Parts: sequence; structure tokens; C-alpha cells
Amino acid sequence: MLKFLIDEDIPRSVAEVIKNHGFECWDVKDCGLRGKSDDEIFKFAQKENAIIFTMNMELGNYLKFPVRENTGVVVAHFSNEMPVSELNNQIVNAFNSLTEKDFKGNLIILEHKRIRKKRITFEKFIVERFLDFYNKDKNTNFVILYKRDDVYRNKPAYDYHCEDIKTKKKMGIEVKRLIAKDKGKKANIKNWFNKYVKSSLQGKLKGRFWLIINLHEFPMIRGSKKINLFEKIRSEILSVQNKKNNTNLVKLSCCRGICLFKESSQGSDINFYLLSFASAREREIKRILLRALEKFKKDFNPDRINIILLVELIIASRREDIRCQIQLLKEGLDEGIERKGDFSMINEIYHIGVSPKPTITQVYPLETVSESFLFSPEDYMPLERFKKCCLNYLT
Repeated sequence: MLKFLIDEDIPRSVAEVIKNHGFECWDVKDCGLRGKSDDEIFKFAQKENAIIFTMNMELGNYLKFPVRENTGVVVAHFSNEMPVSELNNQIVNAFNSLTEKDFKGNLIILEHKRIRKKRITFEKFIVERFLDFYNKDKNTNFVILYKRDDVYRNKPAYDYHCEDIKTKKKMGIEVKRLIAKDKGKKANIKNWFNKYVKSSLQGKLKGRFWLIINLHEFPMIRGSKKINLFEKIRSEILSVQNKKNNTNLVKLSCCRGICLFKESSQGSDINFYLLSFASAREREIKRILLRALEKFKKDFNPDRINIILLVELIIASRREDIRCQIQLLKEGLDEGIERKGDFSMINEIYHIGVSPKPTITQVYPLETVSESFLFSPEDYMPLERFKKCCLNYLT
């Protein structure tokens, strides 16, 4: 069960809203933290694996307050003049559209009729590993100073502002995720899952589960065959949910590429998670590159090192694919792209293939190409946790 810690600036009535959604909720005033500093509140929340609920934007500075996998921060960014009843309604609406997965390890900012979710933990981890690699390769000492988007929210701004602690040289890093677009197929599977599995299992499960489906192993069948398959999936879920296993992850025998993951023994619910290991298509690569270039265009500094990181859930290097798209953008040879890509402001572009053995490939400048092993996940966290973080960030 998720545990929330509400800050002093949050009305006590909000605790009841959170409890009504099935979560545990503590108030800092009842935990001996009245008047304590942000640092003390944050340390307490980390120790108790609790998610901080606050109106204090400073606690949303995730470079100063980096959350772990099982913790998080929710910032209620509303007017101080908003009535408590309206505040409670806004929070109820937000919680109705959020899941446990959204809260864990993330920063969530609640605004009027808007929810901003920032998957910051794993992204910052990847940038730090890149800087480890870069510093060793270039004999430099760059560190992250701050997340620049938080300072310049209404302007194009690259993601991470870094500095060499010895030479004071500046570096700007823009991180872009390359994700394959399989919306049609995903939507189709989701509709069938909701109709023949989720709705039929309401109240029948002992715990919270995730049905994990590998999109590229799932058979493309129609009509009665698809109904029969989902009915088999439903029956097998009921039969295996109470079996004792050494792991919370069980492969279903009714169809390849399907696993059942038990997230918690509390509650009674099941959701589904689609794994897609397809590569981003050429058009998507171009679109992402053009968006990254825009981030540097209005804030170009010739004395700053500007770097783009393309992060993708993939095992094989895409060196030639990406270099080819960069060349086409530079020369304006793609009929579907209205403008050339101005790469003159960019110093380097890297492709990071995130897998159990992450790789990094320098794809720009075009005449400088290199490929290396980036880091060993086991040096930082258990491999299973690393895989879960990869899927949360890149799917």
C-alpha cells in the first residue's frame, strides 16, 4: 500500500481524500516534524518509503531532493486563495486518473485541470552515467548543476545544465527518448483486455496485478479466436494467483509473451502493461532531432558544449540509421521535412541503447563515430530493478 506524508501547508482534509483512495496517509505535524526543514522532511519520507504531498515547489527540485524508486513527490500547485473544498475536488479528480505506478519514483505537479508527470529519476540516472563516461573519455569533471527546464519553463530550454568543477566550462544536455509508435495495435489489445479480462475479474482477485504483454509475440488473431484467447488468459490468472512462487512474476502458459506480475497483496485489481521492443522509425528520429535542435536555437552559446542524448530501449546499435537521418536533415533531402536541420550549434550527439548491457554510440559529428559499453547496471542497483526502471521510462 502506498504511504503519503502530507506537509504542513496541506489542509488535514486532504488526508481523508487520500485515505478514501485506499492509501495510507500521515501528517508531518503528527510525526514530530512541525516546523522542520525541507531536508528533514525529505529524509524522513525516504526512510519511511513515503510520498511527500506538498504545496512547496522547493521540494519539487529533484536534483536537490532525488526520490528513490518507491518514493516520490506530489506538488499541489494551486492558488493560495482556492477554497479548501475546491482544492479537495481538484485532488480527487487527479487521484482518479493516477495509478500507483505514476506516484512511485516520480515528481507529479497538480495544477488547475492539469497534471504534469515528470519521470525524472531514471533520466537523471542515465545522464549521470553519461557524464561518468564522458569525463573518463575526455578527462573532464562535468557534473549536473540543475534541470534547466524548471528555471525557464516558458522558453525553449535544454534539459540539464552542467559545469566542469575545475575549468568552469559549461555544458548543455538535451535528452530525447526514441519510442516506437504502435498506438493502433496497443489500443486494440487494451480494449479487449478491458472487456474480457479486467471487467470480468473485478472483486475476484486477491491483490493488485499487472498483465505484461510482449507486443511483438502476441498473436494477431480476430473474432472468436481472440475472445477464446482472452478467456483463457482470464481463467489462468484466476488459477495461478494463489500459487506460491519464489518470484512475483509468472509466465502464463496459454500464450507466449504474457506474464502476470503481483504488485501487492492489498486490494483487488489488474492492469496491463505492453512491452514494445520495436525501433523508432526514421520519421520519428527526424522529428525528435528537430525538436532537440529547437531547444538550443534561441539560447545558443558558442562557449558551451551542446550535447543531444537519444535514449532507446534497444540492444543493437543504431549508428548508421541515426547518422543517415542527421545527414538527410543537414542537407534538406527529405521531402517530408519542411526545413533543414541546423546542427552547427551542436557539438556532439550520442545514441544510448538501454538494455541489461547498455551501450553508447557517438553519431555526431558524422566523421567521428565510436561505440562503447556504457556501464554495468549491477554496480548501481539489482538488475531486475534496472529492467523495471527501463520499461517505466522508455515505454
